[in-house]
Amino acid sequence: EIIIENTGSETIVVSISATTINEHVVFDTNRVVLQKGEKKTVIMTINAPDSGVYAGKIRFKSGSVTKDVLVLINVISDGVLFDVAINVPDIYKRLYPGENLPTLIELTEVGGEEGLDVTLNYFIKDFDGNVLYTESETLYVFGAKSFNKQFPTSDFEANDYVVGVELLYPGGFATSSAHFRIQKFQISWLTILAITLAFISGILVVLAIIFYRKHNKDTKGKKNGK
Repeated sequence: EIIIENTGSETIVVSISATTINEHVVFDTNRVVLQKGEKKTVIMTINAPDSGVYAGKIRFKSGSVTKDVLVLINVISDGVLFDVAINVPDIYKRLYPGENLPTLIELTEVGGEEGLDVTLNYFIKDFDGNVLYTESETLYVFGAKSFNKQFPTSDFEANDYVVGVELLYPGGFATSSAHFRIQKFQISWLTILAITLAFISGILVVLAIIFYRKHNKDTKGKKNGK
């Protein structure tokens, strides 16, 4: 269910569509009329595609105003023998350009009595369907296993992204994903003020040193003249 509310002062007509995942989602309506202060619920049905992680947007448009809701679809196989989770710490869900993305990967064998070699396919993609990073490795897992992994983001522009992992094993697969954002580097007015004050303070210190040395030099000259 998606709840749409008109917070404006006039009646609006909202069109609803999906990008990138449009072939996997169906709405019970693609157009909603809302009176001032009115709310309506739209039902979205997701048809699970093949294995993997699918990222897209649900777009709401009324006149010149457009708002997007980010959507992640994680598809797993029936009778899962392994579970996988990728977690991004809250403090790293917003990064600046050039920073690495730290994650925690957790692998769990569900009901198995012996370990298996599993393949992990890592990726980073945006919500427009563009894959920007891929990597694979094979690990032996018995019981549970967790480890930290960092992903490079040096070439990424300011945007929303999804980091994901697909775990493949004989007879099945599991997936997990997490959302993060690269934000533009912005200097707040407090930072600008602090830099300005530091610059002015530096100039004053230099002037004070010059004045002190000149004063000492003049004082010594007078003493030598006597």
